[in-house]
Amino acid sequence: MDTIIKRLSEIEDATAKIMENVNLQKKEYAKQIEAKTAQFDNELQEKTNIQLTELRDKLTTEMDQKLAAQKQEAQKALETMEDNYKKYHTLYVKQLMSSLIQV
Repeated sequence: MDTIIKRLSEIEDATAKIMENVNLQKKEYAKQIEAKTAQFDNELQEKTNIQLTELRDKLTTEMDQKLAAQKQEAQKALETMEDNYKKYHTLYVKQLMSSLIQV
């Protein structure tokens, strides 16, 4: 009977050691998963920041180009109006005076 109790005690001790080892392995695995998750999050954040910077730069460049084109178009329109005024301002004044006199 003592041998059975002794054997059961040995089995219980071995089981306790196995469970303790399993718990240690679980903790180590959890640390590894946590480290891999943190690394993934950091890499994803870095890639996202790079893509956002590239997109922001691209949009800024496009916006600057469109703004420059609009400025150039506005300048051409202004020059056209000024040239038109210089060429025809006397005619415009005559037509205006004529229409005022007729009324």
